[in-house]
Amino acid sequence: MKKLILMSLLILAVFSGIVFVQNGSEESQVEAVPQSIEEKIEQFILANEDQQVQSIEIKVKLNKEYEAILFVQKNNNIGCAIVKNEKIITVHYGDNKQSEDQFKNFFIVYGEKSNPSNMKLTATIDLGNNEKELEQSFTLQDGKYYLSFAKLPKGSQFAKVLGEYEFE
Repeated sequence: MKKLILMSLLILAVFSGIVFVQNGSEESQVEAVPQSIEEKIEQFILANEDQQVQSIEIKVKLNKEYEAILFVQKNNNIGCAIVKNEKIITVHYGDNKQSEDQFKNFFIVYGEKSNPSNMKLTATIDLGNNEKELEQSFTLQDGKYYLSFAKLPKGSQFAKVLGEYEFE
């Protein structure tokens, strides 16, 4: 009787070991598929079909760590993603043709130019926290879209544009 029980336990242990090793080897054979930046943005915002990224238009290095990326969605809305080491940190998008965002001490302006020949944008920035306003000029890229930034004084929070953008 003892031999029968020991033999049954041995067979059970061998069978369990084989199943465990086989499952482990199948998982190790699955390779991670690298995601494009477009896919990472779509996953970050849980995009529906209209919100999928149609194109990446401009990439700008903010500093050694962060990069801002202007993208256009399939519904022709625009957005801006902040990336650190290929990882999405934040995404701002909407149905505006021009927008701004503050990330850390960077004030970012982006959008679609009304006239592709415009190469400069001037805006008055409210720095928040009862600080005085800042008149800032941004150099724009050639083409239909722009993405530019300015460094804000330390401690600036909730910065926003006052009034309208002025293009030249």
